[in-house]
Amino acid sequence: MRQRGFTLIELLVAIFIIAVLVALVVPALSQVRNAARKTETTQFMNGLGQAIATFNLENKRPPGYFSAADMGSTENATRGFSNMQNMMLELAGGVDTAASPPLTVGPTNSETVGVDIAKIGLTSAGSKNYFTPQSKNYRKQNGQESGQRLGWNGGGNDNVELPELEDAFGAPILAWVIDHTAAQPVNAVADFAAEATPAGNTARPRFTWNGNAAFLSTDILVGKKRVAQTNQTGEPATARSLLGQHRPAAERAETMTGFLGGPGSPKDLSLDTDEILPTGARGSVVLHSAGKDGVFLNRSDRGGALAGSGPLHYGLWFKDLANNAWTDENGRSSTTDLLDRFDDITQTAE
Repeated sequence: MRQRGFTLIELLVAIFIIAVLVALVVPALSQVRNAARKTETTQFMNGLGQAIATFNLENKRPPGYFSAADMGSTENATRGFSNMQNMMLELAGGVDTAASPPLTVGPTNSETVGVDIAKIGLTSAGSKNYFTPQSKNYRKQNGQESGQRLGWNGGGNDNVELPELEDAFGAPILAWVIDHTAAQPVNAVADFAAEATPAGNTARPRFTWNGNAAFLSTDILVGKKRVAQTNQTGEPATARSLLGQHRPAAERAETMTGFLGGPGSPKDLSLDTDEILPTGARGSVVLHSAGKDGVFLNRSDRGGALAGSGPLHYGLWFKDLANNAWTDENGRSSTTDLLDRFDDITQTAE
């Protein structure tokens, strides 16, 4: 008896059904993985934040071997010693006082310290270990072990060889650290945030961009995904990170003010959106993961769309770009959480 096989139409229908199932299942699995990575990143940053808070409580200052002024120096814009590397020197140790240490790191040619990676995470005489990094979250951003950083292809210093803390997505976690010596009132953006520490160390801003220049500079492909933070050839200048070096320095400072300003501390809400300033910061240290897209404050996120073609103004917490106050469902004045409009993950440490 002759057996009946599948017809061409039946095979096509079966293939179509399988394709539809794959199209439904793969995105769902991706969402589950991303949700798990977000949870893992949040938990990791919470642990790091607790270590920072403990250090701050015991030492009356945020962790950091070098001063905030050194980290914000113009020289560090090309050396790329990160705020996180600086904090980890005191949180996890590794400082080596030998005459010829394995590594010599620092934000300037004159401000350096010896480091032995093998000593990181170990308690020694005269030092306390506040945070022990695990190997899966602590990798060199040298273009081989993980993504790239400033100087990864021959920057002339050992900063590249000192590992960075990574999130569960495989990208470095930024640290924005306040300069507590900045005592002037916030009467302009420059009083709160700037690209670099001003010459002469007078009227210092609360935060500087140069402490994270290692990952926000031009032609750097960040993390295991190798994601660019600055616009690439053929892309408009408004593409990629709102903090990327392709943006004018003044706009980056404005975005830092919007991102790092305390949402509950507006100075004068009667001003236009682009003129409202904060009186205080979100915290002494703000930990910052780029999230699943690997871009820090991505212009393509809803928060980037809220900013239009310009920077992320602090006033956007309270008004839109047309100066209309945010309102709730009952028509009462309200605020919008700018950070909820990005896939970035943040943690404030005091």
